Amino acid sequence: NVSVGQGMIVKAAGELAAAGLEGAELTAAVRREIATIRTFALVTDLSNAVRSGRLKPAIKHIADWLRLTPVLVNTSTGKIGVHGFIPGRYRLIERFAERIARATGTTGVWELAIASSAPEDADTQLLRTELSTRYNSIDNLWQTEIGPALGVHVGMSALVVALRRRR
Repeated sequence: NVSVGQGMIVKAAGELAAAGLEGAELTAAVRREIATIRTFALVTDLSNAVRSGRLKPAIKHIADWLRLTPVLVNTSTGKIGVHGFIPGRYRLIERFAERIARATGTTGVWELAIASSAPEDADTQLLRTELSTRYNSIDNLWQTEIGPALGVHVGMSALVVALRRRR
C-alpha cells in the first residue's frame, strides 16, 4: 500500500482499537480494512526505478520514446503492479484522477490521502481538486510528503493516492 496507504491502515487500526476491538478480533478487522484500501501512483520519471533496479532501462527507454506515463497500483497480493499507461503529457493530472475514479467507483463515503514531494505544489492541488469533484462524498482528504523510501524507487515527482471506502 506504499507509505500513504500504510498510514491509512494504521489510522483504521487505531479507530478499530478505539472502538473496543482487541486481539484476534482486531487483527481480523484490520485485515478486512487492508483489503479495502486502493493505492495508485503516477510516476512521471522512471529514472529512479531504473537506478534502484526495480525497472529495466529498456522499459524506461520505450516509455520515454512513446511518451507513456505509468500508473501503478497495489495488487490483491500486496505487490505493486502496473495499472496501465497514460499517453502523452496533456492534462496528465486530470486523466490520472479520472483513471482512479473509474477503477474504484465513486459512490459511497470515501477517505483519500495524497502523497507528493510538495503537498502545496500546483500538481498536488490540482489532483486534490480533481478527486474532490469526482467523488460524491469525501469524509476525509489529507495530504503528506512522499517518504524517502518511496522517493528512492519512484522519484520525488511521483503522485500517490490511497483511498478507502468508509461506507
